[in-house]
Parts: sequence; structure tokens; C-alpha cells
Amino acid sequence: MQLVADRLQKKFGAITAVADVSFAATPGKVLGLLGPNGAGKSTTISMLAGLTKPDSGSVQIDGLTLGTGADPTKRRLGLVTQEIARASIRKAATPFLTPSRCWPAKAEP
Repeated sequence: MQLVADRLQKKFGAITAVADVSFAATPGKVLGLLGPNGAGKSTTISMLAGLTKPDSGSVQIDGLTLGTGADPTKRRLGLVTQEIARASIRKAATPFLTPSRCWPAKAEP
């Protein structure tokens, strides 16, 4: 499967979350989105998955343009959110590690 992001842009009011992002993810290659908090990584992933519509630009999967809603092109994708991944790791790690060793304790008010 080839995934192409072409000039993706997304704003929330006056805030530009994603500005002119383009790349191609090709079979057999690893692609990562790196950046500080607020850099637009999650917004980009939401657009790549068809969960959020870009203000401009497009996403193509194997040459088909991805839309939002019940787009059949989405059947070519798989997405594991952070919340699902954390829950799976926590559940799998429970017999071996205590939660305090897996994640920092919450700060007291």
C-alpha cells in the first residue's frame, strides 16, 4: 500500500495546526512523524485516516483519494490510537510490572 500526503493544511480558527505537509509512505519503508507537543502530528494522522478533513491538500491510498465519512478507501487502513495502545500495554504488563513502574504517578493538587 502506498500512502501519499500532498500539501495537507489544517487550521483551527487562527491557529495553523498543519501547514503544507507532503510525504509518501511506501511499502517496506518506515515513516515516523516527530515533533514537539502541538506540532500537528495527531492532526496529520487524523487527516491520513480520514477522520478529519484537511482545509486543503489531499491524502491518497494506492492512487485513490481519501475522503471522510463512509469512504470505502478507508478499508485499506488500520489505525491504533494512543488510548487503545496504552490500554493493551497496561493490560499485558500487569502481571509483570506494577503500574507505578510503567507510568509516573499523577501529581497531587
